[in-house]
Amino acid sequence: MSRHMKLVLMTGLIALMGGFLQIGPSAERSVATDRLRSADDAARIAEGAVNAVSAENAERAIREITGLFGPEEAYARRGFGGFRSSRSLWNRRSSFGRRSPFARRSTPAATRQTPARTTGQSATPARSTSAGQPSATAARSTRAGAPSTGRATARSSVMGRRVQSETARRSLATHQSRQAGFAQSSNSAANTSTYRDNGLYNRGSQNRTSYDNYYAGRDSYYGGMGWRTPGYAFMSYPSFGMWDALFMWSMLDMMSSRRHYAVAHHHANDPGYQEWRSEAERLAEDNTELRAKLDELDRQVATLEGTPRDPEYLPPGVTPAIALAAEVVATADPNQPRITVNTGVANGNYHRFGQILQSHLPDFDVMLETTAGSEENLNNLVQNQVDAILVQSDILNSYLRKNPDAEDRLVGLQSTLYTEYVQLIVNEDSGIASVSDLEPNTHIVYVGPRGSGTHRAWEGFVLQDPRYGEFNTRFAGYEEALSQVAGDANAVMLFVAGLNSELLKDADRQYGLQLSMVAVDEHYFSTAVDQFGNTIYEVATIPHETYPELQEGWLFGYFDSSVETLTVDAILILSKQWVDTYGSKPMTLFEDALWRSIDDIKPIVGEE
Repeated sequence: MSRHMKLVLMTGLIALMGGFLQIGPSAERSVATDRLRSADDAARIAEGAVNAVSAENAERAIREITGLFGPEEAYARRGFGGFRSSRSLWNRRSSFGRRSPFARRSTPAATRQTPARTTGQSATPARSTSAGQPSATAARSTRAGAPSTGRATARSSVMGRRVQSETARRSLATHQSRQAGFAQSSNSAANTSTYRDNGLYNRGSQNRTSYDNYYAGRDSYYGGMGWRTPGYAFMSYPSFGMWDALFMWSMLDMMSSRRHYAVAHHHANDPGYQEWRSEAERLAEDNTELRAKLDELDRQVATLEGTPRDPEYLPPGVTPAIALAAEVVATADPNQPRITVNTGVANGNYHRFGQILQSHLPDFDVMLETTAGSEENLNNLVQNQVDAILVQSDILNSYLRKNPDAEDRLVGLQSTLYTEYVQLIVNEDSGIASVSDLEPNTHIVYVGPRGSGTHRAWEGFVLQDPRYGEFNTRFAGYEEALSQVAGDANAVMLFVAGLNSELLKDADRQYGLQLSMVAVDEHYFSTAVDQFGNTIYEVATIPHETYPELQEGWLFGYFDSSVETLTVDAILILSKQWVDTYGSKPMTLFEDALWRSIDDIKPIVGEE
């Protein structure tokens, strides 16, 4: 039935009701026509009753309805949509310490919990950072209540930042000028996905210098050897993979030394070396001198056949700051701690939170990496390929259950960010009102990309109720899945995310008349507990008109449109390795930025 037809039927129904309503207990008193102001007034006041958030507002709405329908009818109509009461989950926090990975605590809405660091103690409400330091909360309160800073001190601080900023700009200008001397732009110099497991790359990237120092050191090294860059080197790229181009080209002029041409042997399988060799072959087509050098390199490298390859090999006396690309070992401001964060899909709330966190860390070199979701993020953390991740609580719980020692080994800090809702999208014409209406032999369930948080959430459903394992599930990106559901009444899409995601806001605009959001009313799932006795799922309600077109009210799409469902938590984990590398000061800055980011994301995901 179309939305227009529903509106016509609703208007007719209200008008019809007006002709038969009785005022008060006496059935003899008919409703005067002039007292039923209009169907629009009735709908407006009834909806006001539904949305009343206090007893006072509710009674006011009742009095207004009494003016139309009489007191008994008014009190009956107060229940339009049902004043459902459900526990607020928006202030919930989960922390895992030694005893329990998810020891929940109830707190007033105004109280913010601490992102607990795994230090062998359970999480505490205080925002502690490290031993011997005041908590971030205390520090912020002290700053807020302390006398204002003196002008001289404030001016000195501003000037210090300005000098630092000017130095960084000059350093960056040096780098850009050097890069401009090459015919081609840089090509994947800092490709972390390629070099995450390379010890040489990691060694260079963790001890960064300024661009000025980098180029000064490189010039001094080659100048001391009496080597000058050949012209053909500038006809190509300034870097190849993690390697500085000059280091590769210089090897061709130092083949009298085995330690230099051994680079070609040890790194023969390196993608950056292979890029360089391919480029050298291209240039050698028109350059006989270069062709002869490459042939000589091949002859010398052949003498090393059978020698075990060392992926971290460098010639004696050559440091990563000489051999590796500027983008790997240098930065405009070397004082910036570097942190790589795995988020999620580009238009999801995980990535949005990552962008907010990045904005609150101006003194950090923050790299955000989009991923398929929680499982990929967790795998990268386990393999020490990333510094921080966002992950669903149910997926983290499942991993910790299988790997009980992982917490102490991996987690430096963790915090619950916000509540994530299980959102089920169906075709408007499917006749599906809730997840219980799905039939294994009829419906296809899209569960997001393989390994995504949504995919793993569905697997969790299967563990709770084997009937879910009978469904035909398909992996697809969420945009593709929405398109499929819009065109197929037997297709549905599951999506686990915080509220107000860009994905569903776009779907609300694009497919609002073709799709609906329906209840996931598996209440008994909320009794499921982890190995520590903590609940895995909570029952909650997606508020009225979060997605106006996707959510339909109880009467032809109007009045209360809240949707009952299950929830899990979105959690951030900062690796223990990062904490151990950078220490307490960057840790304190990160914690403060984390709390500011949580404050910023909550209104976005409907948790004001």
